[in-house]
Amino acid sequence: MQHKGRRVPPLFFFTQNFIMRHYFCILTFAAAALLLTSCAKTQEEPLVEFQTTLGNFTVKLYKETPAHRDNFVKLVNDGFYDGLLIHRVEKDYMMQTGDPGSKNASINRAIGTGGPGYDLEPEIDTIISDSSRLFNKRGALTAARMPDHLNPKKMSNGSQFYIIVGQTFTQQQLDTLEMMDRNSKLDIIWQKLIMANRDKIDACNRRDDAEKRLQFIQDSLTQVASDIINSRKTLKFTKAQRDAYTTVGGIPALDKEYTVFGEVVKGMDVIMKINDVKVNRLYRPTEDVRIIKAKVLK
Repeated sequence: MQHKGRRVPPLFFFTQNFIMRHYFCILTFAAAALLLTSCAKTQEEPLVEFQTTLGNFTVKLYKETPAHRDNFVKLVNDGFYDGLLIHRVEKDYMMQTGDPGSKNASINRAIGTGGPGYDLEPEIDTIISDSSRLFNKRGALTAARMPDHLNPKKMSNGSQFYIIVGQTFTQQQLDTLEMMDRNSKLDIIWQKLIMANRDKIDACNRRDDAEKRLQFIQDSLTQVASDIINSRKTLKFTKAQRDAYTTVGGIPALDKEYTVFGEVVKGMDVIMKINDVKVNRLYRPTEDVRIIKAKVLK
């Protein structure tokens, strides 16, 4: 075959064909990879809808807490939450669910200690930065757990969670909470210093110049305690926390104590409706509020 008066080598057609076919394959593969990446990103923070007897609400799961997110999605896909009661409601505080024993629980039965048979390692943001979302503002989705004296590692129950309602705070109230946290930690430091210097203090009490010597010890220990507390982390609210707690509200006392792994993005009015129901002395609604179905939204 002639091409502009020159013979075109047969290899030219083979090479051109080969390149075009593989170029098409590369484009197809790249498009597929892009699609898969896009899908992965959308599932990085999946949405889960809960249909309840008082209405529907939707939560978004955070990418910062992948173990809790993935466990939650698995339980939802397994139908774990379908039929469970919202077994605990505390006015202006929170609502809690996720105990599998609540599904067929009689009205007088105590509920709230059950789970899937395992706990989760905490994913607590111990240093809450300005960009962090992991705090207990209204609508926060937080893992339930046993108290510290039974659970010093703050392990999360494998299925139980609560949704924060809380209340709003003034800037002055938040300042007071910061001061209370600092003072409580300082008091613990003081107690340890006094115990460590008990013999010295007792010896001073037996001297004629006891008052002068005790004042010297007190001044010295005050400086030591001040140095220790200044070197440690005490409660300090970020701008994001202050903005949230002074507007929508929440429960700042729970921050850095429980794993926050999502938030309500739709249906907060339903949460507030649930928060208004009548409860018994164990905070269980007197009329059952039940999860009809939970599903991951595609």
